[in-house]
Amino acid sequence: LLNNVLVMEFIGEDNQPAPRLKGAPPENLQAFFDEVIKNMQKLYKAKMIHADLSAFNILNHNEEPVFIDLSQATTIENPNAQEYLERDVRNVCTFFRKKGLKVDDKQVMQQITGKKTNRKL
Repeated sequence: LLNNVLVMEFIGEDNQPAPRLKGAPPENLQAFFDEVIKNMQKLYKAKMIHADLSAFNILNHNEEPVFIDLSQATTIENPNAQEYLERDVRNVCTFFRKKGLKVDDKQVMQQITGKKTNRKL
């Protein structure tokens, strides 16, 4: 979205939309998780937070994550930005923990922001 222009693209193949992560876990959980975190880092570096990230808003397109539904995205200057980012991290980590990965919310927060946190996530 830029200057009131929204660009959209179909994500999928052969007129079939890419499945949501919730219903189509990747074969390589660790690699997919690492890519999700890299994408969260890119958003943060661009001073943005998804603010509604979960396994429902990540597509598994050929074993690559694609974030969707950025309607609630906000800047890091938003007074609630920290809370939103923490919730995004919690949601993502909870999903991957349930699938068997050992991930730590605080470490992920530090990886995304570059800052240590003592807050309970």
